[in-house]
Amino acid sequence: AQVNLHIAGNNGVGMYIGQDHVVQALGAVGIGASGTLSFENGGMPDFRLKGDFTNAGTLTHGSGSVTFNGSGNQTIAAGGTGAGKQFHKVVTDKSGGAAILSADMRVNDEFTLTAGEVDLDGNTLNINSGATSAITRTAGFIKSENTGNDSKVAWNVGATTGAHLIPFGKNSSNYIPFTFNLTAGNAGTVSVSTYGTGAALTPLPVTPQAVTNLSPADGVVNRFWQIDSDGAPTATLIFTYAADELPADAPYNDPDEMVAVRYDSGTNAWQEATVGQSSGAYSVTVPGITQFSPWAIKSQTVVLPVQWMSFTVSKQGKSALINWATASEINNEGFEVQKSTDGENFVSIAWVAGKGNSAFSSNYSFTDDNPTLGNNYYRIVQKDFDGKTSTTDKKVVNFEGLSIVNVYPNPSNGEFNITVQSSADAEITLIMYDALGKLVKSNVYHIKSGINNINENLHYARGRYFIAVTTNQGNYYDYSYVLIQ
Repeated sequence: AQVNLHIAGNNGVGMYIGQDHVVQALGAVGIGASGTLSFENGGMPDFRLKGDFTNAGTLTHGSGSVTFNGSGNQTIAAGGTGAGKQFHKVVTDKSGGAAILSADMRVNDEFTLTAGEVDLDGNTLNINSGATSAITRTAGFIKSENTGNDSKVAWNVGATTGAHLIPFGKNSSNYIPFTFNLTAGNAGTVSVSTYGTGAALTPLPVTPQAVTNLSPADGVVNRFWQIDSDGAPTATLIFTYAADELPADAPYNDPDEMVAVRYDSGTNAWQEATVGQSSGAYSVTVPGITQFSPWAIKSQTVVLPVQWMSFTVSKQGKSALINWATASEINNEGFEVQKSTDGENFVSIAWVAGKGNSAFSSNYSFTDDNPTLGNNYYRIVQKDFDGKTSTTDKKVVNFEGLSIVNVYPNPSNGEFNITVQSSADAEITLIMYDALGKLVKSNVYHIKSGINNINENLHYARGRYFIAVTTNQGNYYDYSYVLIQ
C-alpha cells in the first residue's frame, strides 16, 4: 500500500541515505520544520519519489540524487533556494502527469530529464553549475508558458563556453528547446522564459520589460522569449518554435525566411535583425549577441504596400513640379508630400489620396507654387490604412534669384523696410514707381546670400507705390508695393 513519509525530526532524529543506497517512496514525502533529510557525500545515494515533496526543514544534499518517478502529477515544494533547501541532482522520469514546482528550486550539480513534463508554474529553476551538461535530456520537457515571464530557468553559466541547452516544450508533442551558446566573456546567470500567444500575438510581454508595440506585426511567430544576463557575454542564440506557431498566411509562412529580432525598451522599438542569422525547420540561429531583452521571430519576407515606378522633381517656371508613379498598391491610404530646405528637417506641404488596392500603374503629381530661393528638397511618405509607412529618397531642385519677402510697416508714413532674399551675393537695384508707372526712385544695393533688410523712404503724396528688384545685369525678378499715408 502507498504510505506517506513525514520526517518530523522529533528528538533530533532525521532520515539518512547512505552511499549507493536507493530508497523508493511510494507516497508523498515531507520534511518538517525540525526535520532533516541527509545524503552521503560520496557514491550515488538515490531517493526516488512517486508522490509530492515538501521541504519545510533541512535537506543536506551531499552527492545524492532525488528522482521523481510517479505516474501522476507531483508537486515539488523545495522550500526556496537557501541553505538546506537545495538539491544536488534531480531526475524526472515520469510515466504520466507532471512534476510541478510550487516554489523556486535550486539544483547544484545536474538536472536530468529522462521522461515526462516539468511545469515551472510561475517559479524559477536555478542551476548552479555552469557546465553544459548541467541540464541533460533523454525525453520530456520543461514547460515555461507563463505570460508574466515568471516561469524561467536561471542558469549560472559564468565563463563556461559552449552550448547550454534548455529543453523547453509547449506540450508533449511540441519540443521547443532554447540554446545559449557562450562564445566569449562571462555570462553570469542567464535567465530564460518563453510563452506562446494566439494568432493575435497577445498578450504582449509586460514583465520584466514591457513591450508596447509589435510593429510591423506581419509575419511574426506566435511566441515571445525573455532572455536576461547579469554578465557581459557574447553568445549565439538558437530559438525553436512549434510548427503551429508559424504565421498562417503566405508569403510569411516559410520557416527558411525567419529571423530573430530584439525589443529595445529604451526606444520602445523592435531592432533590425542582426547579420549572420540562419534559419531552418522551425528554428533560428543568431550569432554574436551581446544585448538581451524580449525577443521575437518574424519573417524577413517583405510585401511592399506600394511598388514605386518613378519619383521626379523639376522646375516649372517659379514652381516645383513633383511627379511620382506606382506599379501597384496594397492597402494604400495615400501620400504625404514633404519639403525641406536643408535636406534633414522635412515638413508636410500636401496630402494626395492613394488608390487603396490596385494592380495597375497610377500617376500622381503636386505643384509647389512657393519654393524658397536656394535648394528645395522633396520626398514622398506613403501611408497604409493600418499606419505603416514607406518613404522615397529625397530629390532636390535649386531656385536661383531674388525675392521681396516683406515690406513693413505697410501702410507707412514714408519710412519703411524692404526684406529681400537672394540665392547669392549680388548687386541689385530697387526701383519705385507711382500708380501711373512714373519712376520716382531708384537705388543700388550690394546684398548677401540669404535675407537682407533694407531701410527705405518715400516722401511723396499719399498713394500706392510699386517696388521692383532687378540685378545689375538688368534681369527683373520680383515686385511688391507700399501704401503711403
